Amino acid sequence: MLEPPNKVKLTSEQIQEAKDLIEAGYGRTSIMNILNIGKGVSERLIREIKGGVYGDVTLPKVRLGSTIAKVGYLKDKGLNNYDIANSLGCTLKSITTAINKREDNHLPAQEKLRLELSRGIRLSRLKNQYGFKNLGEAKKAILQIYPGSFISEIKEGDDLILTPVTDGSREIESLKIDKSKRDFDYSVASSKNYMYIKFRNLKAEEIKVWILSDVHIGSKVHREALFDEAIDRIKKEKNAYVILAGDMIENINKMSVGDQMDQNLTVNEQVRTCVKKLAPISHKIFALLDGNHEDRTERSAQVSLSQIMADILQVPYFKAGVTIDYELAGRTFTHFHTHRYGKNTYSRVAILAKVKQLYSSLTYPVHWFGSGHTHSYHLDEEIHRIKILGVGFDYQRYFVINSGSFTEDTGTYVEIAGFPPTAKDLAYIWFRANGEYGADKVRINPV
Repeated sequence: MLEPPNKVKLTSEQIQEAKDLIEAGYGRTSIMNILNIGKGVSERLIREIKGGVYGDVTLPKVRLGSTIAKVGYLKDKGLNNYDIANSLGCTLKSITTAINKREDNHLPAQEKLRLELSRGIRLSRLKNQYGFKNLGEAKKAILQIYPGSFISEIKEGDDLILTPVTDGSREIESLKIDKSKRDFDYSVASSKNYMYIKFRNLKAEEIKVWILSDVHIGSKVHREALFDEAIDRIKKEKNAYVILAGDMIENINKMSVGDQMDQNLTVNEQVRTCVKKLAPISHKIFALLDGNHEDRTERSAQVSLSQIMADILQVPYFKAGVTIDYELAGRTFTHFHTHRYGKNTYSRVAILAKVKQLYSSLTYPVHWFGSGHTHSYHLDEEIHRIKILGVGFDYQRYFVINSGSFTEDTGTYVEIAGFPPTAKDLAYIWFRANGEYGADKVRINPV
């Protein structure tokens, strides 16, 4: 039996810990500090472990310096992605990539290919890793895994990135979208992000427009019961309509800060689930806006998932927010809505400041400014001073509303980033034939 220099006796637990550290790619200095042993002891220990034997403990040979192994070791110790990135001095994106590769290595070949396809995969990898001879053979295999989809082909240098995308035709047929139930007329100027809506029901005294955003279907922390209850309420309520304000699906891919293993549905399944749930109220949907989660696929593969969902539901789609004029009983009410006001606009104070800056550049009154993204419901009533040439000043009352989310906050980047959990509140704006208007929320209780 070999003994380290200086007659230092190590326990089997220390030896096993050293083996774990070596497998994770840590060097002598780290092992010295963690196990609190000297240089000579650590060198002898590493040498014997790499050789396969230390004392009466038999260990396999390992490879040093593997980032994937290091990340795996720290992940198994219970560290989250942010702590791992700080510990290793790496970016969060590189940590997420390493975790995905580590998880992929344990998947059966078919499931591994399915997962890689959902993120977008290079043709060269399909040839080298999976043995496909050419593009035609690869596309045939992809269609067997994702039947009824079309394949996006994005050229990157001498390579192609292939991504299967649901075309939506089968969903349109099976969901039976009935536009005849709509009791409003509308016109759209997409190039100007503008929409005009006129209600056919001349006897309507009050209109409610519910705001659904940050639903995150496909996330492990998506609160499905809460979302289902919200849809059911909108479906049953008279003169109630809805705007879908972005991040309807989770859609974590290579461009995300989140962990892909935090999803419980593929992106195709997320899209299908979303439109199936929304189909019963499609005649009440005014518009579908793009969110930063849907936008990831457009930036990486030039495929707009929001556009696909809007086409299936047969509702207008807007990329960068929309201004809507509602006409009721000869009165016009104006509503501006976007998913977010900017990448760094998260706090209530920052949103209010951004809205005031935006309003100062407009030449027309606005009754509501709406957004989502921050997962935090809030409602503020503000006053805007409008200068009227030759008259003086007029004052416009307006509301700033943020719609909250449909997620829990446990165990994912949502919690790590400090987003609040979902309050059981559904946000809406309202306006009446007599000219009154406002905004509010209602508490919903999922069964």
